[in-house]
Amino acid sequence: FFKGNGTNVIKIAPETAIKLTMNDIYKRIIASDPDEITPPQRMAAGALAGATAQAIIYPLELVKTRLAVCHAGTYSGIVDCATKVLAQEGWRSFYRGLVPSMMGILPYAGVDITVFELLKEHLLDQYDGMPPPHSILCAGMLSSSLAQFSAYPLALVRTRLQAQGIGGKPLKYNGMVDVLWKTYKKE
Repeated sequence: FFKGNGTNVIKIAPETAIKLTMNDIYKRIIASDPDEITPPQRMAAGALAGATAQAIIYPLELVKTRLAVCHAGTYSGIVDCATKVLAQEGWRSFYRGLVPSMMGILPYAGVDITVFELLKEHLLDQYDGMPPPHSILCAGMLSSSLAQFSAYPLALVRTRLQAQGIGGKPLKYNGMVDVLWKTYKKE
C-alpha cells in the first residue's frame, strides 16, 4: 500500500514550501494591494504558485510514480530508480507527463488556495479572529477535495504517461491526447 510513499513524503515538504512562498510572492505581483486581493487574482496567484512548485519537484513526481507501479525488485529505492531512469531512458523521461501535470496543477492549486483563503477569511470574521481549529481543518479538507475533483482527469493522464516505458520498453502512449483518446475508447 505504501510503495512510492517515501518519495511522496520527501517531495511534499519542499513542494508545499515552494507553493506557499510563491503564492505570497505572486499575490504581491498580481494585486496592487495584497490585502485587497480579488478571488480571480487569488486564483491566478495560486495557480502560478502550484505550477512553479510542480515544475521544480517534477522529477521526484516521476520517481514516486515509478516506485509505486513497478514490480518489487525493479528498483531498490529512490536513488536506484532515478539512476536507472536516467541511464535507460535519458533525462527527458523525468519530465514525461509534465504538460498534463501543469494543466492539472493550474486549476488544482488555484481552486485549493483560493477556496481555503476565502473560507478562512469567513471563519476569522465569524469567530472574531479565533476560529476553532476543527473549522480551519474542515476548510482545508473542503478546498483540497474540490481542487482534486477539478484536476483528477489530468492527474490520471500524467500518471499513465509517467508509468510507461519502464526500463526502455516501448511507449504505450505518444502524448496527452493519445492517453485521453485511448482511455475514452477503452474505459
